Amino acid sequence: MKIFKEHDNRDRDVIIINKDSLVLRLFRSKEFYNSSNSAFGFGGIAFASLSTGYLTETFRDIGYIPGETIRSIFIVLGIITLVLAVRSVFRWYKLKNGHEPEEIVRSLLNHNETPKTFPVKGRL
Repeated sequence: MKIFKEHDNRDRDVIIINKDSLVLRLFRSKEFYNSSNSAFGFGGIAFASLSTGYLTETFRDIGYIPGETIRSIFIVLGIITLVLAVRSVFRWYKLKNGHEPEEIVRSLLNHNETPKTFPVKGRL
C-alpha cells in the first residue's frame, strides 16, 4: 500500500476582523455587480423612453389627459432613468478595483486597525 505525501500550499494566516467590517466589504462587492446590471437596465429604459418621447410625431389623448402631457411624461421618465444609469455607471467605476476576493483579502491584510494575522501551526 502506497502512502502519498499530502502537499498543502494554503497560506496559514488567520485574519481576525469584526463582523460589520466584513459585511461592509462584501456588500461593496455585491454592489459592484448590481451596479453594472442596473446601469444597462436603466440605460435601456432611458433610451426607450427618450426615443419614444422625441421620435413619435403625435400622441393621442387618453381620456382627459392630453397627448402632449403623455409626451412630457415619457421625456421626464427618460431623463430620470438616464440620471439613474449615470449614477450606476459612476458607482461601478468607483468600485471596480475592490470587488475581487483577492483584493478584499489584500485590503484586510494591509489595513492596520481592525484585522490581525496569526500564523497557524499544524493542520487546520
